[in-house]
Amino acid sequence: MAGYTSKPANLLYLSVFVAGGIGASIARLRPDGMARPILAIALLKLSMPVAALLLGVSALEAPPGTGVIMILNSAFAALFAPSAFLFWRARRNPALA
Repeated sequence: MAGYTSKPANLLYLSVFVAGGIGASIARLRPDGMARPILAIALLKLSMPVAALLLGVSALEAPPGTGVIMILNSAFAALFAPSAFLFWRARRNPALA
């Protein structure tokens, strides 16, 4: 979250769900196409706090603060990145899928 929940910058997080939905529908939920959308989701999660700061939203005025928000977004991105690797690996070896 970018500060308080009433901040318009929190709508940026909606782009993660939109990108995931569009990517999954294009890939038709098959492992050969799911690696890219999941990697895009991880990159979007990493860019959310930076985009919020560029839009002029200061999370310093509200708890938990900018540092904690960056750490949380990085942790969620770190969960998506191995998932993208596993989809990529399943694409390379169909016996794993």
